[in-house]
Amino acid sequence: MTEPYRPGEVITVIERDVRVIGTQQQDYGLGIVVEQVMKGGARRACLIYADAPGTTVQRVIPADGTPKAGQVWADQLGEEWLAVLEGPHMGSGKVRLVAPNGSREDWLRVHADPALGPLRLVRDVPPPADAPEGDV
Repeated sequence: MTEPYRPGEVITVIERDVRVIGTQQQDYGLGIVVEQVMKGGARRACLIYADAPGTTVQRVIPADGTPKAGQVWADQLGEEWLAVLEGPHMGSGKVRLVAPNGSREDWLRVHADPALGPLRLVRDVPPPADAPEGDV
């Protein structure tokens, strides 16, 4: 039986939607520590060098979760964005962000934009007055 991959072979590795545990600035670039979920559910940490040639890192979901209508989010410049639900009369019925200038943007586009992302939650939606305590 031969080795599945041979030394000297060039491959592309794509691992989707891994959770960031932390970052490490190294002399040779930014290291991102991510959590991998293995077969059977075991978890392990893996270091990825984001600055390495051929490496692409794409933001998928903010650390604070996905935006919900009524929440206020901030971009890396500190500008605040209001999350609103666009109903069927306005398109898809999904959550969008209203920019400080009033324009509406897809939250994922803002989060993934190198000049604006990552998004961080500034103010959450207050729970309804009649909600039981601890039920958010």
